[in-house]
Amino acid sequence: MERWSGRVAVVTGASAGVGAAVLKALASHGMSVVGLARRKHRVKEMAEELQSQGCTGKVFAVRADISREEDILLAFSWIEKSLGGVDVFVNCASITSNVTLIEGRTEEWRRVLEVNLLGPLHLRQRSSQIDASAPSGRCAHYQHQQQHDE
Repeated sequence: MERWSGRVAVVTGASAGVGAAVLKALASHGMSVVGLARRKHRVKEMAEELQSQGCTGKVFAVRADISREEDILLAFSWIEKSLGGVDVFVNCASITSNVTLIEGRTEEWRRVLEVNLLGPLHLRQRSSQIDASAPSGRCAHYQHQQQHDE
C-alpha cells in the first residue's frame, strides 16, 4: 500500500457500511480520500475521528447523491480542481428494494436502477475523463444485493 500513499481515492457510499470501512482503510494508509455520500456530515465526523487518531491520510467529505448525474458532475469538478484527479475509485453505493418485482412500484425500481446501474456508469465515465493521464489507476465496484425468490 505504500505506493498509494499521497494518491487520491474516491469512495462512494462513504457514510456507512462497506464504503465507510474502505474510506477508513485507504486514509489510514496515507491516501487522500474523497468520500462521496448523501450524508456528508457522517463523512466529516469520520474525518475528524481519523485525524484525532493520528491518521496519515486526508479525508474530504463531498455531498453527492449517486443517482443524480448533476451531483456526480459537481463532485468530480471539485475533485479535478482541488486534487487534480483520481488514482483509485471504489464504488460502494448501492440500494435494494424489499418488494418483489410484481408488488413493487415503478418508482422504487427506478431508484434501484438509478443508484445501482446508471450511477456507476456516470461515475466511471466521469472518473475516466479526468484520469486519462493516470494509467496506473484502479477502479472497483462493490454492490450488495439481496436475493429475491419469486
